[in-house]
Amino acid sequence: KEERALMAQLRDQQQSEIIQQKEKKTEEMARLKRWKEDNEKHLKEKERLKQVQAQKDWDLQKNAMKIADEKEARRVKELAELKAKMKAREHQYRLQGESMAKQAK
Repeated sequence: KEERALMAQLRDQQQSEIIQQKEKKTEEMARLKRWKEDNEKHLKEKERLKQVQAQKDWDLQKNAMKIADEKEARRVKELAELKAKMKAREHQYRLQGESMAKQAK
């Protein structure tokens, strides 16, 4: 009888250890699953922020190019206006010169 009781006790102890090991393994798997999910969320957020930053950089670059283009267009316009003024003055001086030449005769 004692031997049977010891065997039953040993079997119960082994079953208890097996159950504990299974619970421990289940907990570890759950912990790893949570870690994996958190890691994936972190990586997705990191990628999203990277894309947002890339878009901001592109927008800044596009804006800088637009400003440079506008500046160049203003410069070209001002230069054309200056040339037109110089041509008008040249024409005016020519007319004055012809008028003075006629008066001198």
